[in-house]
Amino acid sequence: MMRAPFTMLLVVAGCSKPAGQPPQPVATNAMATMAMPKATKFGKGTGTITSIDPATGTITLDHGPIAELGWPAMTMSFGTKAAMSKGVALGDNVDFEFVWDGSNAELTRIAKQHK
Repeated sequence: MMRAPFTMLLVVAGCSKPAGQPPQPVATNAMATMAMPKATKFGKGTGTITSIDPATGTITLDHGPIAELGWPAMTMSFGTKAAMSKGVALGDNVDFEFVWDGSNAELTRIAKQHK
């Protein structure tokens, strides 16, 4: 009995895109996918204390516009050290300074306004 020679069939897999379509661009800008450090900014303003929460270490201020950051007047909470809330109370009008890291604001100075 004679055997037929072994024949190998080679199949080349093609790409799944229809013929004639250009390849999709591949992003080559690695900077676009890297986490970039946030720039620290400094601001100052005046406002009224609407809440002091020693448990969370925050003071909430209803403040006027913050020119350095282009912020409108608003009410927001600022992180603070416990000692900073001494000498101020709910309802006090204050002058304050803070640092902004792009997502959190922390008071660096707060002082009751004297009329």
